[in-house]
Amino acid sequence: MFDKILAKLKGERGKTSQVSDRTLEDTARALESIIVSDEILAKYDAKKAISTLEGNINAVVSTEKTNWEKQKEEERKAQSPATPPTVPNMPTTPEDPTQAKIKELTETVSSLIGVVGSLTKQTAQEKRTAALKEVLKDTPAYYQDPILAQIDKMTFAKEEDFNEYVGTVKTSAESFILKAKESGLNTTTPPKGGEDATPKTEISPLMAQALKVVTEDNKPK
Repeated sequence: MFDKILAKLKGERGKTSQVSDRTLEDTARALESIIVSDEILAKYDAKKAISTLEGNINAVVSTEKTNWEKQKEEERKAQSPATPPTVPNMPTTPEDPTQAKIKELTETVSSLIGVVGSLTKQTAQEKRTAALKEVLKDTPAYYQDPILAQIDKMTFAKEEDFNEYVGTVKTSAESFILKAKESGLNTTTPPKGGEDATPKTEISPLMAQALKVVTEDNKPK
């Protein structure tokens, strides 16, 4: 009966069916103990059996496909970097009035320090200019002006350095006045806005060279 049962099953199998010969053979062997006569075989619905087998195969294929897709998705997630947890937005803390006042006072103090520093520097510069003018008061303008013009550009690490510079200028000025008098030159500075009451005296080449040397000595090194 095995061959008859197998033949009937193959006859009901469609051309596009996924049921293999091996599956039909296993099914025929399972039915061999039940279908023992041609009468029973004639009543057996082989087409329904084929449909059931195809349904089982489709279910297995669908399950395997789902499992495969799930496995691939898990592998993809494992390879992808973990998404950092979302940090909830923290409520904005209102600014402390005390801190705001401290900040305002700090800015005001910084501004005042800058102003005081500028005034202090200006006052110190004025004192130094006055000190130089004092030691140069008996020299003519053409001697004073180059020296006074340089003081704003000069820097001194400490006040002692400036005092030493003033001493050098004083010595040079006294030397200039002495040499000018020996040459018969007028070293007095005429008042501003007026003319020199005394006639101008021509400077000899020798005196002009001495003046140049003295002026060069007073320039900052």
